[in-house]
Amino acid sequence: PAATPPPVAAAPVRKPTPPTPTPSTAVTPPASNTHTDSPATATPTTPAATPPAPTSVPPPAIPITTPTTPTPKAPHFNGGIFRGDFNDSGKSASGQAGIFKSTSGWQDGKYYALMNSATVGTIVKVTDQASGKIVYVKVLGQLPDMKESANLAIRISNAAAAELGQGDSRFNVQVNY
Repeated sequence: PAATPPPVAAAPVRKPTPPTPTPSTAVTPPASNTHTDSPATATPTTPAATPPAPTSVPPPAIPITTPTTPTPKAPHFNGGIFRGDFNDSGKSASGQAGIFKSTSGWQDGKYYALMNSATVGTIVKVTDQASGKIVYVKVLGQLPDMKESANLAIRISNAAAAELGQGDSRFNVQVNY
């Protein structure tokens, strides 16, 4: 006859131990100091340890801005570097001024102009008729023969126009040279 294996005793069933709470999954301990496995039995337990508070504070968030093309600030050279070289010969003109783009004058106050009635190298006093502000510019040459220069008395650099407070393409001026 075949031998029957001896009966195996069943192992007691244990409930899994709950995980240790972490700062993101903290568990509130029960109100009483007892843990109930079943309604008939109660076993004493200790409350779960509270994790220590962080000791360092994260740095403040840095705002992210969209880069923009910087607009040059209006120069303030009290009329420009050529102010002391101005000699008023009594000649004058009035009319509209236009603007040309230049890198000069923003850092050094050297303002330039194009004008038909003054010779190259002449220092010209330009007065904005609306504000009364004045800049002194050096004539580099004649106004180009093109549609944009029609009916202009003078065309000044954008740095000179900025010191006058002008950003428009045309404005009224009084010119002395």
